Amino acid sequence: MEKYDVTAQRTVFGSSNLAARSRALTDPLQATNRFIFSTDQVATRDRIDVTRELTSQLFGGLNILPNKDPDFRAGIWASHAGEVLVSGGHVTAIRFSFGSATHSPFGQTSYPAEEEGIFWIYRQGGAAVHQGAIDGMQDVGSAWFMPTDMPGAGETEGTEVLAIRVPTRALRRVVGHNRHLTSVALAKGNPLIRLLIGYIESFRQLPADADPALQRSIGTHLTDLVGLALGATKDATEQAQQGGLKSVRLDAVLRAIASDYTDPDFSVADVAAKLHLSVRYVQDILHETGIGFAERVLESRLQEAFELLNRAHITKRKVSDVAFCCGFNNLSYFHRAFRRRFGMTPAGAR
Repeated sequence: MEKYDVTAQRTVFGSSNLAARSRALTDPLQATNRFIFSTDQVATRDRIDVTRELTSQLFGGLNILPNKDPDFRAGIWASHAGEVLVSGGHVTAIRFSFGSATHSPFGQTSYPAEEEGIFWIYRQGGAAVHQGAIDGMQDVGSAWFMPTDMPGAGETEGTEVLAIRVPTRALRRVVGHNRHLTSVALAKGNPLIRLLIGYIESFRQLPADADPALQRSIGTHLTDLVGLALGATKDATEQAQQGGLKSVRLDAVLRAIASDYTDPDFSVADVAAKLHLSVRYVQDILHETGIGFAERVLESRLQEAFELLNRAHITKRKVSDVAFCCGFNNLSYFHRAFRRRFGMTPAGAR
């Protein structure tokens, strides 16, 4: 990710004209699809102003209110996944408002006409939120949907969040109706929150120049999950489950395999238990990819063994040690599988 260039903005913040400062700032995603920002990049006196402008541009309708705290700190990262904006960040103690012009230090709160709302997930800390039916503390592990045009306010003593900004037309597709969407809260432990976090973490691993078609697909899947969280109609739910939800669950299964394949006792039942899915569902979702559980685990172990054996001249590890380290508990089977996969013996791979 590229850091946000604030050099050109320093003279802007020297001005006492707030409206001029607001107009002069550059769209943080205009030059690149990915960026990171930290208040360490700017002078102490400018930290709150820069952060307020960036959050206003990234999350239309959200305002960070004036803060006299000299130790104010914040950090933001953001990237587009098709028409969806995926982002996250952290902030110290702050008050904020949204969807209301009266609280905005720059006058009318602006938000794109095509933008319906933002889905927030609290990774650390939390915030007291007051909007519509939400009136209270949103704790770590919880999430909520913020309609951009509905007035509200909140405060936090410090928090780290993930955020998904979804446009109207995309949300209308997945919820299956045209009624105005209101604020919705999801409690800690909701499986949709876990799926969204895992998918966002996988998305962040993609290079900035990843295939645009892949990024659009990820944006669609995230929208499907947000739509399910908001209470999609029956038809829309079935569509989302066939699309985004299944895709995200597949991603979670693949990450579970990548995490635990070196355990010699690793089984499909372990994956199912870890993700709170049935064994049959895990088997079926992998079967649809054309590569089953056993084949994926074997391939992961063989690839790991191949890499370790290529470094054996440095580590001096025995072939048997490598095999056991990668999850094999039968040396004869390891030798046969290795030769069949790579056309050579494990010793020859050195």
